Amino acid sequence: MSKTELAEVSGLSLPTIYNIESGRSTNPQEETRRRLEKALKLEVPKEVEKEAAQEQQITGLGTLKDFDPYGSDLPKCPGVLCLF
Repeated sequence: MSKTELAEVSGLSLPTIYNIESGRSTNPQEETRRRLEKALKLEVPKEVEKEAAQEQQITGLGTLKDFDPYGSDLPKCPGVLCLF
């Protein structure tokens, strides 16, 4: 499958596919990984999922999570230090 075909089937952008394949993006978001898994009709091994989850941990901050600026899960006040 070409990069262009993979982008179309997965619903991801061509630059996203290129960045993952070239190693520029070493830890794609969970939704991106799921789309690639579905498009390629593959199942990610549990060890790889566990490693990706560990890489999303930041000491003192917790786990990184996907953020949708258009979603309903937005902070109630402005600023970086605002608590939900």
